[in-house]
Amino acid sequence: MDYIKRRWAVVAAILIIALGIFLKNTLAGMKEPPKEDPPKSAIAPVKISIVENTAQYASIPFNGRLMSQQKIDVFSEVNGRLLPGTKPFKDGTAFKKGDVLLRMDDSDAKYNLISNRSNFQSILTSLLPDLKIDYSDGFDKWESYLAAFDASKPMADLPEVTNEKEKNFLVAKKVYNQFYAIKSQEAQVQKFTIVAPFDGIVSEANINANTIIRPGQRLGVFVDPINYELEAGISIADISKVAVGNKAKLFSSELNGSWQGTVTRMSEIVDANTQSVKVYINVSGSKLYEGVYLNGVIEGLALDTAASIPRYLVVNGDQVFVEENKVLKLQNVDIIHESQDLMIVKGLANGTKLINQVVPGAFEGLEVEIVE
Repeated sequence: MDYIKRRWAVVAAILIIALGIFLKNTLAGMKEPPKEDPPKSAIAPVKISIVENTAQYASIPFNGRLMSQQKIDVFSEVNGRLLPGTKPFKDGTAFKKGDVLLRMDDSDAKYNLISNRSNFQSILTSLLPDLKIDYSDGFDKWESYLAAFDASKPMADLPEVTNEKEKNFLVAKKVYNQFYAIKSQEAQVQKFTIVAPFDGIVSEANINANTIIRPGQRLGVFVDPINYELEAGISIADISKVAVGNKAKLFSSELNGSWQGTVTRMSEIVDANTQSVKVYINVSGSKLYEGVYLNGVIEGLALDTAASIPRYLVVNGDQVFVEENKVLKLQNVDIIHESQDLMIVKGLANGTKLINQVVPGAFEGLEVEIVE
């Protein structure tokens, strides 16, 4: 019996201890946590710029492909064998203005021309007696003309005739007819030699020396490698801000450097597909190439006095954030011109503290602190 009593006493003690632990934990969980101070309102640090309205100019972006201002297809107008030149007519060969590009064998044409000049000289000589008798007033000038006549050289213009009877006499003898036929031959002989009309290079060559050239055959392409023209499409909204004579700055993602250009021509027709107007810009440079694409900006006409700001500062289409009394305020603006990175706006007074950054979660009334 004593054993059973001791056993129940141990069990009772264990139950009392367990109950005590349970009650302690329960009461501890019922205590209120310590109160924390409410968070203070956040103050956003911002950078500002002071607005200063100045005279503004429209900057109109553009892009386009370069074309040489002077580019000719070289054709032959006569038939003949191409002679070797002092410079080969090959791609990349440079020629100065007046240099011989191509020369064809003109021997037969020259001999035929000299023969016809000699015949003409004979005709004039046979007419001298009649001129001396019937038209003595004009005899001396015809005699002087024949004295200077050289069948191997281009013929000089015929003496001026004021006497109608003398002129009719010369017409009847076919003097003028033969004279102009020979002058036509002289012009034809000159076509056997093709000279460079300007400083340039051969960009395409289709023939080789000693080959037979036919009239109308395309021989190659000759271009000016310094002076170029760029055709750019300007939107209808911006075309009123561009004028002939405006300066332009051009650059390329493929070529080093930048170039200055000038607007020289403007179309008056709107492209129906792109709703743009073609503007032509002249640009020169030794490091430019025909066919290369360039980007640029035209320095357009003067606008009203206004402020130029980064376009990312404009919110809601026509508003910006400004700082007043350490809080943000939305200010309406009038956008008078916009480019890829900037907007020119009116409506901001000089001295306005413009928020010069994007403020995450910005709203009107947000407290701010100006930082450098």
